Amino acid sequence: MPNKTPVVLFFGYGVDFPSIGGLIWTKKIADYVSQNKNFKVRKIRNDIVIDKADFIFPLRYLKDALIAFFTIPDIVILSDYGS
Repeated sequence: MPNKTPVVLFFGYGVDFPSIGGLIWTKKIADYVSQNKNFKVRKIRNDIVIDKADFIFPLRYLKDALIAFFTIPDIVILSDYGS
């Protein structure tokens, strides 16, 4: 039986906001683990900025939601930023 690469899901990975406090930890750990070839890493952002002039913004967030929905992770790391 072949060994399956473990999947790590990071929900709350910061992309566009300043990293402070625990967000620095989450971002650094996610970046470090993604460099490691022993894990398959999925990074899902949870910051939503609604721009009324941008008509395709729901598609960007829908893509992240679908990736999270169809990923069966072995390890999940959740950040409570924005809650």
